[in-house]
Amino acid sequence: MEFGTLRDFVMSRYQQPPTSAPERQAGSQKTQIRELLMFATYTANAMIFVDEQNFRHPVISLKKVLLTSQCCCKLYDIYPHDMAIKKIEEVGKKTNPPLGWMAPETIFLHQYSLASDVWSYSTLLWELFSLGNSMQRS
Repeated sequence: MEFGTLRDFVMSRYQQPPTSAPERQAGSQKTQIRELLMFATYTANAMIFVDEQNFRHPVISLKKVLLTSQCCCKLYDIYPHDMAIKKIEEVGKKTNPPLGWMAPETIFLHQYSLASDVWSYSTLLWELFSLGNSMQRS
């Protein structure tokens, strides 16, 4: 995709030193919030579409969302529901699994469902609105 991952885009676009003029800061903050809300909405709509096709996106993060030149969000690394369960089991067996993105029931009870994807989406929102800085992931 033209703009790479959403994480790279957000970090490069918004992690800049603030301008000195307070009126410019207020305007740019409103624009930034609007754009971040747009990305959050596009990603939620993509997840709804994926679910309607009986697919899942285990452990979604900003790195798993690509941006087109029109700033549309495209998910990758999606799986049919039964394969998503196997994928989440593989992820859980890693030396350093991305626990911050995994739902508690997935970590502790080894259960995975649509609700687990909702948890991952909520951590994506945290990551998005902290401009990609809140969590480190390998």
